[in-house]
Amino acid sequence: PPEQAPEARVFLEVQQTTASAPTERIFDGWMFASSPGLNALDNPIYDIWPISCVDKAPEPSDEGAAKPAG
Repeated sequence: PPEQAPEARVFLEVQQTTASAPTERIFDGWMFASSPGLNALDNPIYDIWPISCVDKAPEPSDEGAAKPAG
């Protein structure tokens, strides 16, 4: 509904890399700020909680800028 704030959500792919073992994917899925337990990361070391969303506009690139003659 328009009167409700938009849902903060994030799709995560979390990989764990150690010197003694190959890279292991420990989480792959969506997390929602309003329902952190819905699809939680179950790991004894890491605890990830989405708390907010920041929408940043991309930085303008220098590729289209005019180059000085000479």
